Amino acid sequence: MGWLSHPLEELDIYNYQNATPLSEELVDQITGVVKNLSSLRMAVVHELIPASPEGEILVDLDGLHFPQLEFLSLGRFSFVKDEQLVWILGHSSTLEELYLDDCSIIFHAKFCTDEYEPEKCGISQSKLKNTGHELATHFYYTYQSRWHDYFTAIQEGLPRLRRFKIGESIEWAEDYTIPLEGEERLVPGLMDDRYNAFDGGLGPCQFITQQDFQDMKEDEGGPAYEGVEWPGCNEADRDALKELYRSIGQWVDCGHINLESSRHVEDLLQVESYRGPVRIRT
Repeated sequence: MGWLSHPLEELDIYNYQNATPLSEELVDQITGVVKNLSSLRMAVVHELIPASPEGEILVDLDGLHFPQLEFLSLGRFSFVKDEQLVWILGHSSTLEELYLDDCSIIFHAKFCTDEYEPEKCGISQSKLKNTGHELATHFYYTYQSRWHDYFTAIQEGLPRLRRFKIGESIEWAEDYTIPLEGEERLVPGLMDDRYNAFDGGLGPCQFITQQDFQDMKEDEGGPAYEGVEWPGCNEADRDALKELYRSIGQWVDCGHINLESSRHVEDLLQVESYRGPVRIRT
């Protein structure tokens, strides 16, 4: 990497695919280039499926560390295991700004062997449930952590944090445009799709809504869905988020967001109708 005239301090990555550097040699090479990074933006999309630019099921950056990182912005990341959060918290001595743009927690996932080998999905096989299928073997996974767990962990684990935002940029709904340096345009709020389920057997989009999940649960049933419910923790998530904002002394603008689906945010939660702007000090 001798072609760099000076150490790399800022890096923006868009259209990042579900690729995890597994080789120690590759990790060492990447670390050598980015060891001086103070700012990292990363947005995940499906490159070959324009109709579904959501985050892949897992982007695992374990093994990569940026000792100078102060600014981190993640777009459409899918959180599916605690190690991803631990990776963020691993920058506690430097990280001052954290932005989560249209990111989601995948609380339940189904992998199909014709698309995903179980050892390649980035999740320990001991946590996967195996069920027989006439066409393929399906592996199911359930993730227990919720956003209020994340907010509490961020509050306690990032002592230098002074700026935090979670929400959605309007650009995501405009011809699937990836927001470029759009942190200030990120509308703060806890959108309904901050939780998703994943079905590797569907297409073109594998991320499913609450109603689709209920239908799938009723159709397939079985032990893989036993005790699994769509997260119903709006109040817990909002309370933990407000407490995080209070701890860093950040003002929150509870304005509204109007996308193609006419979604609105009120008091940090998505609502069906908008009753006017509210500014709160948390």
